[in-house]
Amino acid sequence: MRSLAPILILAALLSGCGGRSAPPPPSILIASDRLLEVELATGRIAKLRILPAPATDLDFDPEAGRIGIATLRGAAVLEPGHFEVLWSSNTLGIVDAIELAPGAERAYLLLHPGPNPREATGDHTLLELALPQGDTLRTATLPPRAYDLRCDPESGGLYVTDLVGRTVHRVDLASFAVTQHELGTGAPPAVEPRGAFLRLLLPGLRPGRLVAVEDTRDVARLWDWEPGGGPVQPHSLPGVLPPVLGGGRLGDDPPGLWLHTRSEYLRLGTDFSVAARVPLPGAAADSAGGYRFGAAAFGQAVFLGPAAPVRGQPHARAAWLDLQSDRPGGQRLLELRAGPIAILPPAPRAARAGSR
Repeated sequence: MRSLAPILILAALLSGCGGRSAPPPPSILIASDRLLEVELATGRIAKLRILPAPATDLDFDPEAGRIGIATLRGAAVLEPGHFEVLWSSNTLGIVDAIELAPGAERAYLLLHPGPNPREATGDHTLLELALPQGDTLRTATLPPRAYDLRCDPESGGLYVTDLVGRTVHRVDLASFAVTQHELGTGAPPAVEPRGAFLRLLLPGLRPGRLVAVEDTRDVARLWDWEPGGGPVQPHSLPGVLPPVLGGGRLGDDPPGLWLHTRSEYLRLGTDFSVAARVPLPGAAADSAGGYRFGAAAFGQAVFLGPAAPVRGQPHARAAWLDLQSDRPGGQRLLELRAGPIAILPPAPRAARAGSR
C-alpha cells in the first residue's frame, strides 16, 4: 500500500496543473461474494453484506435508490443506504444479468439454462418483475447464447445481445414479443467475419439509437443502430484490441461514449473516432487479467480487476480517472475479490466534513 502513495500524490499534482483541482476519489459498490461499499480514497470498506453466491451482474439506479444484483443462485434488490434487502430469491438458479428499468419499478432477469455458468444447455428465460414486491409479470424465451440486457424506454424495447453472430433480440415492452435483428451491411466474410459476436449494447448518441459493440479475434468495432429502421453504420476502432468489456454514454455537451478494455480507457467523439486513450496502470494489453470491470458516473471513471493474492487472501486493483481531463486520478490495492462495480454519488460537503 505504501508504494502507491507517490502515484496518488503525483496524479493529484498533475490534475491540478490546469487550474482545476482533482476531484476526490469516489466511493463505489462492488458485488463479488459480498456486496461492498468501498471508499477509494482510503481503501476502507464502509458497508458490506454477504451474498448467498458469487455475483454475476450489478445494476444501480441512484435516483431511485435501488441496487440490483444477479448471482449464481438467484437475485436481489437492495437499497444503498444500509443495504436493506427489498426483495430476493435464491431459487432462480444462475442469473446471468439483471437490468433495472428507469425508476426501478421493474427489473429484468436473464435466467441461465442449466447448472454450469460456462455452458448453455437450452434456452434462456427472461423474467419481468414488479418492484419492490418481486412479483413475476411476464416471461419470454431467448436463445442459449443470450448475453447482456439493455432497457431503452425511448424506443419501447428491452434489447439482448447474442454471442453468436451479429444478432440483437428485441423484447417489446408493450407486448413482450421477441423479434430478431441481424446487424450488418451484407459485405463478404473477409470484411464482416462470420465468427464475430456482439457483447455489449450502449445508449446511442441520438434518441432512438443504440450502439452495439462487436469483437472479432483481432479488432473491435461499433454498429450505430436505429432499432426502428434505417441503415446500420459500422465504425471500426483501429488499434483497439478486443475484448471491449464495458462502456456507456458521456454527457450531452458534447455527447460521446466511453469504452474500456483490460488495459485502456477510451473516449469516443460524436463521429465515434477515438478522441482519447488512457493506459490503465498495472495492466498489459495482452494480460488475461487486467481491469475486467468499469463504471463511469459523476465526472469520474473507475476500473477494477483481480490482483495477485497476498498471503492467500484475494486482492483487487482499482484505478480511477477524471472524465473532464481524461487524466488518471490514482490507483489502490484493495483487500477484496473483484466483481461488477458502480459509482456512488459524491457525499454532500457538509457530510464529508462531519465524518472526519
